Amino acid sequence: MSTQLTTPIESMFDFHRTLVHQQQSMMHDAIEAQRTMMKASEQGFDAWRKLMAQNNEFARTLTRASIANVEGMLPEEFEGFNEAQRAFEEQLDLVEEATDESFEFTESAFDEAETTYEEFVDAFLEAYDAGIEAYLEATGELQTTTETVAETIDIDES
Repeated sequence: MSTQLTTPIESMFDFHRTLVHQQQSMMHDAIEAQRTMMKASEQGFDAWRKLMAQNNEFARTLTRASIANVEGMLPEEFEGFNEAQRAFEEQLDLVEEATDESFEFTESAFDEAETTYEEFVDAFLEAYDAGIEAYLEATGELQTTTETVAETIDIDES
């Protein structure tokens, strides 16, 4: 029986298992980074949506101020200006409505994609981890067999 062979063999298999566990850990870290990136994208989307709402409100305020300035320059007997003002307000309402619908659609699609991604990633990691465990189990059996064979080798220690 030769411990001169089994100790290096055991070290080699331990090193190999360590590498496999590190690879597994790196895979989990990479997927976690992707999840973080998705959440950051969602936060960026929310910020963009707020910015667009502020932009629409600014456009509305600017348009109202411009209309008030023009109205102040017109003679009092000028008719029809209120209709133009209502038309501008209606157009701004339509822009805001379209913007809101666009954001709601995009947000819904994003939520669906995120849910699908999470389901896929969870299933993938489960299968990946099961594969790693099966591989490590087979490696353990190979190690046992290798050590058993190594113990039968007679090394001349002279």
